Amino acid sequence: EQLNSGRGLGLLNEPDLLAAISKGLALCDKPDLSKIPFFQDIIHMMKDDGRDVMGVLEVLGGLFSYEGVRKREVIFTAGDHGDKFYIVAGGCVKIHADNCQGKSATLNMLTKNEVFGEIAILHDTKRTATATAFEPSLLLTTNRAKFEHFLHKTPFFQEYMERAIVHYRTGNSLKLV
Repeated sequence: EQLNSGRGLGLLNEPDLLAAISKGLALCDKPDLSKIPFFQDIIHMMKDDGRDVMGVLEVLGGLFSYEGVRKREVIFTAGDHGDKFYIVAGGCVKIHADNCQGKSATLNMLTKNEVFGEIAILHDTKRTATATAFEPSLLLTTNRAKFEHFLHKTPFFQEYMERAIVHYRTGNSLKLV
């Protein structure tokens, strides 16, 4: 009753709620990337090659922060410079591009623990598709500067990431929407 009476805490609208959640999560422990299939592939490849994997994902996880997006909010557009790498922490993100008739075609619907934007940030290229929040979503993001600093400290990681991208994207192309 107190929330509806205009006194007390009041109701948060969607953007305020997403911002509050993002701030709260930023104070929590950093994300556990070992639960993300993309990074699980990398760790398996590293172990298969006899690499020491201790602490690699913990350090990388520390580079990510939470970012809330509203339903139908455009995260990036095809042709944009790729300056962030994303993980869906909650919600759903639609990846789409215009087909040859100029109509938007859905390429993928990404949900919890799926990654996107990894190719553009790794290769310093432009986005090849548009990413839009299909519903209110919470993302983990890291920017190019942080990511490049990590790769400078762990140069071997890029090779494993390249291999994981091929495996991950091949698997995702088989489940096109």
